Amino acid sequence: MITDPDRSRALLEVAFAAAVSRLLEQAELQAEFERSSAVFRPAGPALADDPGASLARRRHLEWFLLERPSETLGSVPIEQWAAELAAEHEGAEALLRSKAAVFEVLSSGADMALRVRDLLARTEDVLDEPEVALELKPGDLIVGRLFPTIDGAAVLSPAAIWLRDAQLTAALRRDLDALRAARRGTLRISQAELERMFFGPLAAASAAASRTPGVVRRAARNQLAALLARAGFDSEAIEAWCEHFAATPYETSGLLPGAADPLGELMEELAMHTDIDLVEARATGLQAWSVLGAATPIAPEAAVASPETSEADGGDSPQRWDAAAALAAFDRERAEGADLESAFRRLEARLGVDTEDGEEEAGSAEAGPGVLEVLIDEYAWEREQNGQALGTDEFRWLRAFAQVQAGLPGLEDLGAQALVAFATVHARRAGLLAAPSQVAACCRCLEEFAAWCEREQDHPLHASAASALEQARPDLERVLSIELSSGNACCDSPARQVRALHAPNVLELENERVQLADPLPQALRAGDWVQCASERDGRLRLAAVYPPQAADALPGRSAG
Repeated sequence: MITDPDRSRALLEVAFAAAVSRLLEQAELQAEFERSSAVFRPAGPALADDPGASLARRRHLEWFLLERPSETLGSVPIEQWAAELAAEHEGAEALLRSKAAVFEVLSSGADMALRVRDLLARTEDVLDEPEVALELKPGDLIVGRLFPTIDGAAVLSPAAIWLRDAQLTAALRRDLDALRAARRGTLRISQAELERMFFGPLAAASAAASRTPGVVRRAARNQLAALLARAGFDSEAIEAWCEHFAATPYETSGLLPGAADPLGELMEELAMHTDIDLVEARATGLQAWSVLGAATPIAPEAAVASPETSEADGGDSPQRWDAAAALAAFDRERAEGADLESAFRRLEARLGVDTEDGEEEAGSAEAGPGVLEVLIDEYAWEREQNGQALGTDEFRWLRAFAQVQAGLPGLEDLGAQALVAFATVHARRAGLLAAPSQVAACCRCLEEFAAWCEREQDHPLHASAASALEQARPDLERVLSIELSSGNACCDSPARQVRALHAPNVLELENERVQLADPLPQALRAGDWVQCASERDGRLRLAAVYPPQAADALPGRSAG
């Protein structure tokens, strides 16, 4: 996998812009492009005020430049220009080898590769799209063009869309199966056919999905801010430029952005007052504007009702939000420029993870923020300024960690065991860590914060934290898989340590043996901590399992 997907995408966009420039330089070829619109989009061009107009134009350009043989040139434009473009732009090869298709997501997540399968050709690709991977789930569909990189991965076209609808997916599978059966000699589909299939009769269904996810908008904003910071802009100017890009609809008047638009204004400013690389700056600015100036992001499950009215009314018992809707609202507020602190406070309230004791919360408010809360805000701000903003899960984990450690006298009192205790117990009890696939990302998040504390705050924490978290990670993944496979949940009974296991369903605890209602999970080990709940017939079931490293953080524990 490439180590810098943002750079690869920037190189790709520079090469694509160069290809578009060649198109605009030839009047006959440009006229051919305009005529081809009737073939690419028989229903007619998108309206100028349509939020998807710029995306439709991008797809049309991709088809015309990268796939369609030109009458004017006698071949596909990218093939005609390949040698010259490759000599000038590193991203030209990706244009030449790109493909348009319908892809099914096979795996995704914070610590998993975003792996997809071409539903027509039945080939697989790995996407180097870490932000997109956080939005997608196995079974989702991606429609659009992939651009391969030199390291065997691929990046998505900014005009690609993704869909999450079981009935729609089933219908599309049937259509693609029929198309495959009718084409025994080929396994490819043209981008023009995709346009008609997904943006014609299915346009209404796909319109919502084409809107840019909030996490991608946030990443684009951070990339633009990082560019401006490198150019020497102060925070006020950076914020103003980001707002200008977000407030101006992306490229609705011409084929090539950068004239009378925010991108052109920024390039003029950079050329006159800075010595920054203008080619890289233009690519970064173009990518940022194409995202920030697109339609407002929505969540995959946006149809789930969100109790905004109860929150706004300020009732005594506001309804708890659906998790997906709450996170979507958080992403939307951040994308719109909301303060990180206030946005996360609202997220906590919507998810019902505020401090349980109201009196303690009031007391904490009077006393001011704790040591870790202040440091985590500073850490989050620095990450954002450096173009590496914390993800939603990362910020939730760190904020919850600060709440657990609210009474910490000073940073010098923070040890590695506190980080392990949070990952193995507190994050799980707060509902912030529920699946094995989240463990690596959580441990990495905590370790990176420990490294920052050592680097920026002179607190020697990183080595011990990295070692302790690495030791706990496999056991935490193991016990989380037990809970998921058994459908268990935490309960209020004391945690007790397992001394031995006796098949098929007997646990040996301190001074007693207990018989479980179900067979012992294969992943359960002596040394683990368990919580049990009684069945109606008097037998016990496992309600929660914690790894050995959780011992110091479990209340009411009883060692075996």
